[in-house]
Amino acid sequence: MMPSKRNTAILILGMHRSGTSATAGTLYHLGVSLGKRLLSPDGCNERGYFESHNVLQFNHDLLAALGYTWDDPRELPPDWEASAATKPFRARLREIIEADFAQSPLWGVKDPRICRLLPLWLPALHESGARTVVVFVLRNPMEVAGSLIARSPEMTTEHAQLIWLRHNIEAELQSRELPRVSVDYARLIADWRGEVARIGKSLGINWPIRPEAATPEIDEFLGEDLNHQNTADQPRRPSGKLQPWLMPLYRCLQHLDNPTLESDIDEISRRVARPAQISARRCLWRRHGLLPRAARKLRKLAQRTGPSAKWRA
Repeated sequence: MMPSKRNTAILILGMHRSGTSATAGTLYHLGVSLGKRLLSPDGCNERGYFESHNVLQFNHDLLAALGYTWDDPRELPPDWEASAATKPFRARLREIIEADFAQSPLWGVKDPRICRLLPLWLPALHESGARTVVVFVLRNPMEVAGSLIARSPEMTTEHAQLIWLRHNIEAELQSRELPRVSVDYARLIADWRGEVARIGKSLGINWPIRPEAATPEIDEFLGEDLNHQNTADQPRRPSGKLQPWLMPLYRCLQHLDNPTLESDIDEISRRVARPAQISARRCLWRRHGLLPRAARKLRKLAQRTGPSAKWRA
């Protein structure tokens, strides 16, 4: 069912632990509807996720139907959105949009999984009649990796960097036809008033609650203790096989208003594709405990065949 009056849907896109909750919470205090049932705060996010329970469950189930999880380092299958596995999810997503959001003049959805699931989300939003815009939330990839590992100590730096690349590259590519603006988490914490003014101007949005009226709530919400990971706690430069592409991509994404940088992002995506494929395989080996056994086999083989540059490497 089409809404009687065209509304605006804000897609809050960004990698896990990138400040999407802080951004969504800020917009919530400005009057943006984020759904009828939001996730409760917990030890990993004490101020709340500002995510719709129905949206989160939908995205979780969709990834599971494809054989993936939120932190899966692999590429999604080609044309996955048209596969038989996704067929029941198309109607389900339309129902969620209609039931939870369609009657709100200004609404938003926030779940980092959407970064990878836009090929299914965008047609559903188009069918709903909503004017769809994007707030692309960014955070220094070193800080994101630190935050992910602090929450999930079993995750390696390589794994954290890889899924940061996957989420951001896929979200940027799939959202190019939409009005969008990038928001850096550090800037939001430092000057939320300037950021929400810039978002509103870039996307043509008048906030239902004036920023002046929402100031006490937002100031308290974005307290100084919100940023638990910052670059002062991290190495001065990213390390690992994926590091050459992290900061260049981060800098490009900070300027989404400059379409000439899209070719730079395409080049980064092309050059990182093969290393990312190798890293994904290695991350899965580690997850399933295969890498140590493989390493032992290589060492034994090297012992049998004698020293060689191949096995020493």
